[in-house]
Amino acid sequence: LYSHPFLRFFARMIDTMLCMVIVVFLIRMIYGWDPVAAMSSMLFTGSASNTGMVWMYAVYALMFLIEPVFIHFFGTTPGKFIFKVRILDASGQKLSFKAAYIRSFRILRYGYGFMIPIYIFYRYFRSFIDCRAGLVMPWDSQITIKHPDSFRYSSIGLFIPVVLLISFINGFTGIMFEMPSLKAPLSEDAFYENFAHVARYNSISTTDFPNYRLTVENGVVTAVSFTR
Repeated sequence: LYSHPFLRFFARMIDTMLCMVIVVFLIRMIYGWDPVAAMSSMLFTGSASNTGMVWMYAVYALMFLIEPVFIHFFGTTPGKFIFKVRILDASGQKLSFKAAYIRSFRILRYGYGFMIPIYIFYRYFRSFIDCRAGLVMPWDSQITIKHPDSFRYSSIGLFIPVVLLISFINGFTGIMFEMPSLKAPLSEDAFYENFAHVARYNSISTTDFPNYRLTVENGVVTAVSFTR
């Protein structure tokens, strides 16, 4: 048994963050908008956003696809590796592809409740209670979990910088894609093209921006002022 719900959560948190960085990077690069900004806008404004939710489902879909690959070939995932955890079959061998995908599907079903709103929080709570009680998780049936006999602070010491590094990479790529492609000197049309790019990238309505007044000399924007 591996009755450590918080360590399980932290390990999965690393794996989820890695998948999130990949999905967000691809969306930023291909579609030219930031799903993180869209989600933030939805939370702060209380408005519904289908595009802001779809990317979250894409993150878990990617996890469902690649987690079994790690389990099959390495017996662990990046997050589990930090906490010295390995997932093996009952005989102590690495899981087959089929067994690894069945395990991931059961996590998606019993751990996440298929990402169904509200129900997912019940599944989180139920899994936490069952794990703390020492029960076998539905996805760990006929699975051997190798882990340290005692908690290792070195794992937390590695966990924190990894989280910070992933956050930095996500923030850096966000700034990289947010920067407009047109550089100074700017024409009036180029200024508004950059303006439209930033608004579209951050899912912000142009009506939320102030009214800009441009000073143009010889076709080049030399000063910008604005009023609300």
